[in-house]
Amino acid sequence: ENIIFYVAFSGQEVIAGLTAHILPYVHRMNSEVYIYDLAVRSHYQRKGIGRKLLNSLKEYCLTLGIHDLFVQANSEDQPTIDFYASTGGKQTNVVQFSYKL
Repeated sequence: ENIIFYVAFSGQEVIAGLTAHILPYVHRMNSEVYIYDLAVRSHYQRKGIGRKLLNSLKEYCLTLGIHDLFVQANSEDQPTIDFYASTGGKQTNVVQFSYKL
């Protein structure tokens, strides 16, 4: 119930997908959404498909009363950074810590 999936098709072929998670706040009444994955097959990139998936997610979040959405991108992945910046995302200076278990 806290996972959101969007899929784009060309005929019967899956050409793109978005997976996001609704994360409830502990100290506030509302939630935020984390985009876990957004991928478009290379042949279909730069055709607005990723943007449409992201816009669909934004619209859905608003219907839920969610106004905070975030995504991570590797600092060396400039095309991804450019994509999120072009869709209205604002880059923040957050340090991520990972644990190898």
